[in-house]
Amino acid sequence: SKRRISLEMFHALSDGNGGIEFFKTIIFYYLQLDNKEVINDGSIMTTEYEQLSDEGQDSFVYNYNAKIKTISKEVKAYKTKGTKYQDNWVGVIHVMMDIKSLKEIVNKLQVTVTEYLGSVLLYEILQTYDDPKKRPITLFTPVNARKYFGSKSLRNFMLYIRTSLQMNQNQDYTFDDVLNITKKSFEENLTKDHLTSRLVSNVKIEKNFF
Repeated sequence: SKRRISLEMFHALSDGNGGIEFFKTIIFYYLQLDNKEVINDGSIMTTEYEQLSDEGQDSFVYNYNAKIKTISKEVKAYKTKGTKYQDNWVGVIHVMMDIKSLKEIVNKLQVTVTEYLGSVLLYEILQTYDDPKKRPITLFTPVNARKYFGSKSLRNFMLYIRTSLQMNQNQDYTFDDVLNITKKSFEENLTKDHLTSRLVSNVKIEKNFF
């Protein structure tokens, strides 16, 4: 398509947030080169704006504190079975939905869009669950850590929170059950204290000599 611009980045460079800022800058200059009249209102990081030292900060190392207790070892989760494509092709699934209708649903249920979509994914995995070992169904949700640590870094600074359905206790989960578990998990784990513990766990591995 002639109406599409795609950007692919590896997480060693940045995460989704940093990638979007880079993408905005690329599009801005692309439009200029195409002789379009574009004005930077200050939301685009172009060369005429001051580059702050914080933009290159490794916020994982900066916020590391060896005295903080790390996250305990996580239980092995159930692995879904995927579909192998010919010649190891990679499949991409695009989902389009009406955001207005989606917001009406989540407002009615008093949950966030992320909590709702995460619950839908967990519930769908539950429908084909066939693990004799009764391992939990676990969803890892990425979190933009910048707003919790006041970071302006454009490098990768993403953490995650975990939501699990314990299958050794009850396999008759309704969607409302899954939604309540997800909402409670977000409320308990989406805090600076919990994210700091996860950050320390990650950096401690990096600082291991071996």
